[in-house]
Amino acid sequence: MNAPEKPIRSGGLVLLAAFLLVERRHSEPLVPLSVLNRPSVKWPGLFGVITFGMCAGTTVLLSLYMQDVLGFTALQAGLSYLGEGAAATLGGMYVAKLLVRFGGVKVLGAGLAIQGVGTVAMFALPVHADLAALLITSSVMGLGHVFSVVSFITVMTTGVTGEDQGVVGGLSQLPQYVAAIGVSGLSAIAAARTNALASGAAPSRADILGGLHAGMVTAGVVVLAGALFVGAVLRKRTTAWAVPCPAYGTARRHRPRRPPCSHRR
Repeated sequence: MNAPEKPIRSGGLVLLAAFLLVERRHSEPLVPLSVLNRPSVKWPGLFGVITFGMCAGTTVLLSLYMQDVLGFTALQAGLSYLGEGAAATLGGMYVAKLLVRFGGVKVLGAGLAIQGVGTVAMFALPVHADLAALLITSSVMGLGHVFSVVSFITVMTTGVTGEDQGVVGGLSQLPQYVAAIGVSGLSAIAAARTNALASGAAPSRADILGGLHAGMVTAGVVVLAGALFVGAVLRKRTTAWAVPCPAYGTARRHRPRRPPCSHRR
């Protein structure tokens, strides 16, 4: 940590501690800490941070791979993301049906596993252009990411009382903003590995690729660990039926006695 950064980080921690103290003592807190501590809220939120953070960080590394290693132009690099985008679109079309059939917890675990496999497989990306490998690995990652995002929001917001629905709905959007941690963390790992391989000299394309591989594999391992963790911390939920929820653009699961989407008016 650089000297100028210490006061900033210390000040941030103090402000965070003050916020939590005020929230704990206030009769009507902005974010009730009791809600944050619910297993059905905190664990899906953690998995949301994992899927968003590792996907966002890997996407940045892929951009560096295409431009700094393969020599792609910005336009070529952008077009190379079409596979990932197409897979994400396809996943969005079918994830609601999967949620109805298997439930949010199983789809979440499967989504993280798919994302993790696609990310770890990027270790095979070569120093010379291999469009098939690039499209396949990024598409698998994108497909798993969409499954993970929709399912963690579904698990997080299912069974919440009407008075807490707004708070939990807002918290379900928080992981995508916290995902910046993944971008900075994976970038730091890639840079450190690149510098180690270069040994003080100007890094070659192979050195840069080695650093990017380190970041990609790290991201994949973190996501796969999250997939294994899902079954351990989230109890299996019973789902009778699911309906599309326009407010979130996802499939929401409801218990039979609760009318669908009535609390989001």
